[in-house]
Amino acid sequence: MFSKQNLRITKHSLFLLIFLFTKENILLSQEICKLPFMTRVSVEGVSSSGTNVEVFRNSLSIQKFQTGINGELLVYLPIVDSVTYLVVISKPKYISKSFEINTSHVPKQRCKIGFTGFSIREVTLTKQLLGVNYNALKAPILQIYYDPLTHNFNFDKVKDDKNKDNLIDLKKNEAEMAKLQDSIKDVEIRNGDLKLKLSEIEMQKLNSDFLHKQSEKEKEVLILSEKQKINELNLLKNQTELIRKELERKKIQHEVDALNQSKKVQEYEIAQQKSDLVKKELISKKNDQEIELLNKDKLVKEAELKSQTTQRYSLYAGILLALLFSVFVANRLKVSQNQRKIIALQKQNVEQKQKEILDSISYAKRLQQAILPSDDLVKSVLPESFIFYQPKDIVAGDFYWMYVSEQMENDSNVLIAAADCTGHGVPGAMVSIVCSTALNRAVNEFDLSDPGEILDKTRELVLETFSKSSEDVKDGMDISLAFINKKTRQVKWSGANNSLWYVTNDTIERLVPNKQPIGKTENPSTFTSHSLLLNSGDFIFLFTDGFADQFGGPKGKKFMYKQLADFLKQNAKLKPEIQKEKLLSKFNEWKGNLDQVDDICIIGIGV
Repeated sequence: MFSKQNLRITKHSLFLLIFLFTKENILLSQEICKLPFMTRVSVEGVSSSGTNVEVFRNSLSIQKFQTGINGELLVYLPIVDSVTYLVVISKPKYISKSFEINTSHVPKQRCKIGFTGFSIREVTLTKQLLGVNYNALKAPILQIYYDPLTHNFNFDKVKDDKNKDNLIDLKKNEAEMAKLQDSIKDVEIRNGDLKLKLSEIEMQKLNSDFLHKQSEKEKEVLILSEKQKINELNLLKNQTELIRKELERKKIQHEVDALNQSKKVQEYEIAQQKSDLVKKELISKKNDQEIELLNKDKLVKEAELKSQTTQRYSLYAGILLALLFSVFVANRLKVSQNQRKIIALQKQNVEQKQKEILDSISYAKRLQQAILPSDDLVKSVLPESFIFYQPKDIVAGDFYWMYVSEQMENDSNVLIAAADCTGHGVPGAMVSIVCSTALNRAVNEFDLSDPGEILDKTRELVLETFSKSSEDVKDGMDISLAFINKKTRQVKWSGANNSLWYVTNDTIERLVPNKQPIGKTENPSTFTSHSLLLNSGDFIFLFTDGFADQFGGPKGKKFMYKQLADFLKQNAKLKPEIQKEKLLSKFNEWKGNLDQVDDICIIGIGV
């Protein structure tokens, strides 16, 4: 039992651990809670390295540096409550630009996650103009703040680049007006000089009237010359008047442009005020949400206080249950030890019996292999051939059979078959021995060579063997049997449920079997023999249904006969050994991690 003093010590220790854990999390969150601010600085469209950058925190300068290669700028700003950063980008003789970043109102939970960065694609500095005051253009072009709706930083434009360019154009127009006014003064001075010259000319004209010593012709020439000069002066005066009117028109146009510009600035200020109102509404909603969270935290703490009292009583009950459980576990351990001894003994007996069964099946495999023709015999009789034989278990219900005798024109003729007996494993292997024996008797005892007659006799012998049993045995086999004359390339064939395929002229053809097995069936009929004359280089295939029925592939479906036929046709011109390797590789690829469903036997023969 715990004393009250021990409980108080445990409670204080728990509060101390919670305080240290909370403090550590706060320090960790402050270390990782930084906002990466990224941009690229260019001067009149060209990337500028070495541009001055200064960072202010609450109007105090905290960092100065210059942009890197290609004008790249990257600065990490710690997220601290009630802090405003101002990033100022400047270069001598160019208009400075700045960004205001407000880190207030960032929730602690969001700060623990961290921020990936806030990026501005490019900041362009433009050159200053002489005689223009740029103090009014020093306000930040962006205000960056935490948006509670998107849980990330966002920004509002204070003055976009277009408005700045319009203000600069206004200053340019004012300088142009000053130049035009100077031009007007020059024209007026020139006009005064022309008037002075005109008065002198008129004085000369008056004086000329009194010059009696000159001839009349000289007087007329002089008068015409003076009139021409007067006309030229009048023309110049008219031109000056037109220039003055044009300047006054331009001045009026500049005043209209200035009014339009002022109107745009006012419209922008109105839009800015609306944006500020929306921002205040968002902040108000955020404050309401924080108040709601505080209320929820208060309810949670009250629930925790109640749960502590419940946990104290639960602890006593838990100790009692632990003692009872210990007694129960000790009892169960004693029982389980006895059970393990019994299981170990049973396992030993099962392993011994399994070993005996496997030894018996292995011996049965040797017996079954004895009825199969050897690889050397097959290669010596049919050198351009392969046999792909893969049992599902140690022994199989599928088997292949071949017969060559001296009576068949000096080994130029050969009988070969691919058979599939009922079942697989040990039962299928026993049926395969019965069927293989019946094939040998049909050829040796009854001297048959026609495939259809051989199958008829084999069915008769198999039914005779099974009829000796007191039970109704319906086992049998499906088979594809071919008689091949190697010299003339003539093939006779007959089949029970299994077909023969042959590839000729890059196409694959099929001989249809009789739809009945070698065994007991309703309405049995005689097996049909088919004749076929092949060309040099053609390839025939005898097979059972194991490969086509194998499940696998991306959707776990059967391989199917259509896909098997296409695969055999595609590789028919390759060497037999390579065809066999490709069949094995394709089968393992299709099967994947699934189990083999049936025995497989495919025989390929080139003629």
